[in-house]
Amino acid sequence: MSLMPVNEAHLPPVLVPVPEEQASASSRSSGRRGATELGFTLLELLLGIAIASVILLAAMVFAEEAARSRDAIQAELQVVSAARLILGHLTLELEGAARGEGPTPGLTGGPDRIEFVTTRALPPSSWSTLGAPQHDQYVVGYRPIGGDAAAGAREEGELDGAGLDLPATAGVESEVDGVAEARQSAITGLERTERRRSAGANGAETAALALTDRLHFIRLSYFDGSRWRDAWNASDLPVAVDIQLGAKPLPEGLRPEEYPYSLFRRTIYLPTGGREGHLPAAQVADEESE
Repeated sequence: MSLMPVNEAHLPPVLVPVPEEQASASSRSSGRRGATELGFTLLELLLGIAIASVILLAAMVFAEEAARSRDAIQAELQVVSAARLILGHLTLELEGAARGEGPTPGLTGGPDRIEFVTTRALPPSSWSTLGAPQHDQYVVGYRPIGGDAAAGAREEGELDGAGLDLPATAGVESEVDGVAEARQSAITGLERTERRRSAGANGAETAALALTDRLHFIRLSYFDGSRWRDAWNASDLPVAVDIQLGAKPLPEGLRPEEYPYSLFRRTIYLPTGGREGHLPAAQVADEESE
């Protein structure tokens, strides 16, 4: 009788009974391992919250800075737009300035305000959409809103003759400068007035149109053909008017010519100016200076 080799791979599995206590202990051990592998410890949870808080805080700071920068840029654009709009309208109206006749002077102006007769008065609607000039002659004025009440109460007669070829005294010039300085310290904006020339010097003017509250400084100068003056009141027109606008008010204690901030500036040549002369080359073009 011969013996056949036995292949263990074909043998049926043998089940060995396991005691209940050993089985329950093994089950608890497997459960602990599964919970540890799928969950987070308290330290990991706190670390995750801290990292998320730092990222959120950085995002909030960035968003706040971006909003602040956007507001600053928009405010600067509004200032630039207001200055360009006012300078553009003043240019059109001053280029149509007419000589004075009878009791109405051609142009009356001081360091911070101006009034003149023009044949190219723009309608109020042109401040939003540029329209065609009105054909009748109008007396148009530009002046600051606010300013010192006592300084604003000066009579216009005090400036009579300032645009003529008369020797100016130091006392008159200092008085004008003092009034301009007082007015400049409290300017809150600029406004425009107009009335028909046919109504006369005391004719009723339309309601003042507030142009902007973004500009708080204005300085005007008048060129008579030989030198620049701070005031003008005559039937003849100056050769040119120099306009300076600023977004910030004049600091207390400084004179208008010492304005330390950025300026929007334009020198406007009047075709019907009654004085012969020439403009300094540096004054011809628009400029924005620091």
